[in-house]
Amino acid sequence: SSSDKILKLMRRKYSAAEYQKLIARARRICGADFGLTTDIIVGFPSETKETFQETYDFIQKIGFHDLHIFPYSPRPQTAAASLTQTCPDKEQKAFIARLEKLRQKLRKDFLQKQKELLVLAENSSGGFSSEYAPVKFTAKVESGQIYRAQPLAVKDGIILADPVQRFPD
Repeated sequence: SSSDKILKLMRRKYSAAEYQKLIARARRICGADFGLTTDIIVGFPSETKETFQETYDFIQKIGFHDLHIFPYSPRPQTAAASLTQTCPDKEQKAFIARLEKLRQKLRKDFLQKQKELLVLAENSSGGFSSEYAPVKFTAKVESGQIYRAQPLAVKDGIILADPVQRFPD
């Protein structure tokens, strides 16, 4: 969540503003386009359309490259299990659907922004970039090696790329 009200109920020791400052610091150190994901728990007790919208807006503002979306489910003997104001299932499902649509857009935007890649070949036809983007090569490569690669296109959530040279060479 990025709602301070919900974060407090979750007993998190940080605010959305503190989280945003940490992300800004990471971007100053690692570069603006480094891969950044986050986990989102949807439907936490007391989550409303307004608190969900705070989270949705925060995600858009930060520009995560991927989201891991989880529906809240109560766990016995936790503080959250004793909270009485629940988020209705129908609303939780609607929130998840909105986030999934946003996740797909963010992911596509991130993949399309990739310029030069360093890719660990997991097999002879592809692997994952240093930003954990899936890559399919246009030519066979040696498994277990790292390659500099030039992205050509994004298709079905995978970057199609030319392997330019083995790294470091």
